[in-house]
Amino acid sequence: ETDLFIDFIKNFNMEINGELSYYITIDELFVLAPISMIKENDLLNFSFDLNYLKNLSKNQNIKLNQIKECNSFKEAIMNENIFSFFRYNDNQAYLIIIDKRSSHLLTSKSFIRYTFSGLLENYDVGQLICSTEKSFYNKEEKVDLSFIQIDINEAYLFKLFDLPSNYIDSLHWWKKGPIYQIIPSSFQDSNNDGFGDLNGLKQRLDYIQQLEGE
Repeated sequence: ETDLFIDFIKNFNMEINGELSYYITIDELFVLAPISMIKENDLLNFSFDLNYLKNLSKNQNIKLNQIKECNSFKEAIMNENIFSFFRYNDNQAYLIIIDKRSSHLLTSKSFIRYTFSGLLENYDVGQLICSTEKSFYNKEEKVDLSFIQIDINEAYLFKLFDLPSNYIDSLHWWKKGPIYQIIPSSFQDSNNDGFGDLNGLKQRLDYIQQLEGE
C-alpha cells in the first residue's frame, strides 16, 4: 500500500508540473528574440531591462530548447502595443506575441485583434504551446492567425501550421465566399406603409438568387 501511495504522489506531481509547464513568463518569451531586435522602449512597462534579458538568455530553459533550434528570425507586427516575431527553420515555425501595454490601461475593452496570416510564407494556423497565466486561448487550441486576440499582460507562443483547404471551406467560408448585405427597407412594400419589409423581400428572393448565380 505504501508503494502504491508513493506512485500516486509521483504521478500527481508529474501532472501538476506538466500543467505548470504550459505557462510562461513574458521575460522568457522576450529572450527568444535576438537582443538586437529588442529596444528599451519595448520594456518600459515591465520590471526588467535589457541587461536582465541578456543574462536570462544565457540560462538553459529545457521548455524552450526546441524553439531555440529554429535559428531564423523575422519581425511580425511591431508597434506601441505589441512585440511579435517569428522564429523558424526549414521544418518548423513559431510565432511569439507579447502585449507590452501598461497594466494601468487594463479594462473590459482593452483587448486588440491582429492579423498574422500570410506574414510568414503560407502559415495561417497557430497551435498554442505556451502563454502567460492570463490567456484568452487554451492550451493546444488551434486558432486562425488572421484573427488573434490579445489583452494587456498577455503573451503567446504559437506553433504554426499551413491552413488545409477543408479548414477554409468548413470554418472560414467568409474569406472566399460572397457576402451580401440585405436591407429590407430598400425592397418591395407589401403592406403599403411606405417602407420595404420582409414580406416584400420574400417576393424578390428569385431575383436575389439570380444575382448570386451571375
